[in-house]
Amino acid sequence: MKKTAYFLITIVLIFSSACSATGVKVEGINEFNDYIIELEGESVAQKKANLTVPGFEILQQGEIFRHVKNLEQKRSYVKNQIEDILRGGRLEITEETTVTHEFEYLFNGMAVSNISVTEAELIENIEGIKKVWVDEKVEISLTASVPLIQEGIAAGKLDIYGDNCDVSAEGCLTGEGVKIAILDTGVNYGHADFGGCTTEAFLNKQ
Repeated sequence: MKKTAYFLITIVLIFSSACSATGVKVEGINEFNDYIIELEGESVAQKKANLTVPGFEILQQGEIFRHVKNLEQKRSYVKNQIEDILRGGRLEITEETTVTHEFEYLFNGMAVSNISVTEAELIENIEGIKKVWVDEKVEISLTASVPLIQEGIAAGKLDIYGDNCDVSAEGCLTGEGVKIAILDTGVNYGHADFGGCTTEAFLNKQ
C-alpha cells in the first residue's frame, strides 16, 4: 500500500510538470516521447518509513545517509548507461535528449526526454532499472462525466432551470463572473505514507 501511494503521488507530480516531446527523425524512426524510468530499490521516503523505530533516530539518520549515497551511485551508473545508448544512435546528445530530472525522495527514478521507442526498450534492459514508463501528456475532458451529472445535458449547455439551453432558449450557464474559494487544509505530513514525519522534524526541515 505504501509503495503504491508513493508511486501514484509522484507520478501525479511528474505529469503536472511534463511537456510534450517535439521529436526528430533518426533513421526512419519518427515517434519520440518522454519517459519516466523507475529504478530498483526503495526511495528515501520508503526507507525512512521502514526504519521508523522510536529511540533509534541517530542510527536511522546514518542509515538514511548511506541509502541516499547508494541511490546517487546507482543513479549515476544508470545515467551513464543511458547516455551510452543514446550516443549509439545519434550524432550528438543535447539537454533535450538525455536525463532531464532525477528523483529520490518519494520516487526512485529519473525522467528522459525525446527518445525513441527502440531506445526506451534498450534502456529498460539496463541493470538497475525496474520499469520504463511513457510519460504521456494527459488532458482532462468533461465530455463524458458532465452529461452523467446533468442528466444527459452536455457541458456548457445547462440553463438556470437545469434544462438544456439549446432547447429552452434560455441563457446558458457559463460561470462567468462567479467568484469561488478553494479551502485547502494542507497535507498530513505525519501520515505513514509520507514517512511518518513529526512536527519537530517538519519544522526543522528534516
